[in-house]
Amino acid sequence: MKTTAIIANGLIIDYPYIKQKISEYDRIIAVDGGVYHCRKMEIVPDLLVGDFDSANSGDMEFYKNIAVSTFPVDKDDTDLELALRLAKEEGSEMIALFGALGKRIDHGLLNLDLIRQHPGKVLIESDYETITGITGTQTISCFPGQTVSFIPFGEVGLNISSVGLKWELQHADISKNFYSVSNICLGDSFQIKIETGVLLCCRVRLL
Repeated sequence: MKTTAIIANGLIIDYPYIKQKISEYDRIIAVDGGVYHCRKMEIVPDLLVGDFDSANSGDMEFYKNIAVSTFPVDKDDTDLELALRLAKEEGSEMIALFGALGKRIDHGLLNLDLIRQHPGKVLIESDYETITGITGTQTISCFPGQTVSFIPFGEVGLNISSVGLKWELQHADISKNFYSVSNICLGDSFQIKIETGVLLCCRVRLL
């Protein structure tokens, strides 16, 4: 399975942890100002993507020998959306977004919606949590005591049941009227079944 890590210009604090997570992916794409994070982590991306309005000249000079896909400033899609599209066109079956949250709320909300649009295919890795879109029946890895939440984002989740959580969901509907926040994982994985809809699953990294 071909995998891609996309590094954006959002918040990254724990560089050693994020660098280790990025190393798990086959291909690395830096998006615009994400070149700053790459340089801080001493990572050499395979491709630079964007209009580069938020990248400084020093970082661009440092990566001058890296392939570049340049787009105009005036466009309908964000640089991260364009990078995601390129990764999918290249055949990536799993794509992780790094630096996708923590600065501009509008970009953060859009990036969360990208997760919802591609359940099981695109995820967000931050300093604190892993966020995935889930639908259907899935078994999700975790660790005992890990905090997990299920959030509706743009659509509700209907008739949801779980196995492996402290407070099991039993034919529950998750919507604006009910969120499942701060549940606890009991083992190394849990199963969740969603009859209708897509939810965001947030697994907190630290106890």
